[in-house]
Amino acid sequence: MLAELALSNINWLVSVYKKIHLKPRSGVIDMAEQEVGQKKKLVRRLATLSSIRKEIVRVYEEARKAGADPVQIQFYRALTFILSSAADVLRSEKLDDIEERLDALEKKANEGV
Repeated sequence: MLAELALSNINWLVSVYKKIHLKPRSGVIDMAEQEVGQKKKLVRRLATLSSIRKEIVRVYEEARKAGADPVQIQFYRALTFILSSAADVLRSEKLDDIEERLDALEKKANEGV
């Protein structure tokens, strides 16, 4: 549940970023339809620790290109914080899973003795 909340926060922040940096397009697909398609892709893309690490590196590279604009710097800080929080949530979920499996193995080993 926490992972879903973190991912929804990430998706919101990324959608805001995309709105800032995307130019309005006239075409068959409007912005709302594009956002729906992008959200599905982002949820899949940020589902693992390695994908979050790659996204943090991408954000870092964009931040270096942004220069000394204080608004942009604050935006990239917030995005990096949210990505780091999502990574922490994924890490803790993996640790919880490992602890559950270890408890089951210890219980099984104790029953056999």
